[in-house]
Amino acid sequence: MASTGTASDMEAGRSTFRTLTARRLAGITGLAVSDMGSELREAWWAVVRGICERALHGQITLNELYEKWPRGAQGEPVVEPVYRDVEDGVEHFPARLVTAEPDYEFWHASELYRALLLDHYLLRHARNEAELLECRQKVRNEGDALYEDSRPEDIERAVRHCVSSPRTS
Repeated sequence: MASTGTASDMEAGRSTFRTLTARRLAGITGLAVSDMGSELREAWWAVVRGICERALHGQITLNELYEKWPRGAQGEPVVEPVYRDVEDGVEHFPARLVTAEPDYEFWHASELYRALLLDHYLLRHARNEAELLECRQKVRNEGDALYEDSRPEDIERAVRHCVSSPRTS
């Protein structure tokens, strides 16, 4: 889980995901992430990272999100909160009233952006699903990294600190 989510990452992940899904899982719906083999799980996460990255930059539509999100991901405890943040971010990505161009200044100051940024850093730095869930909850509970004038580096620092801390469970 510890790599970045570029567009090429997402496409490579989608290709691997499709191949492995066709070969090993005639329909992934209902299969928990934790039940997948490591190769399939990594391909699955690459797709999620790529979608999250595109959402952060306002480069994905709701239709693309619904089409490209891995099947079986909705309702998955590890991914459902990420999905909700991505969907909210895509759905509510701000545009300037007169020109309808993206309003990146407003977006970067929004709580939706910071929540999605938290997911992005967790997907990059967490070593496994349990760590992702635990650190997501911990950073959200501490709250300071996600509100008001927090900068992206504050959020990343909070995530890095969490993933380097000893686990409580």
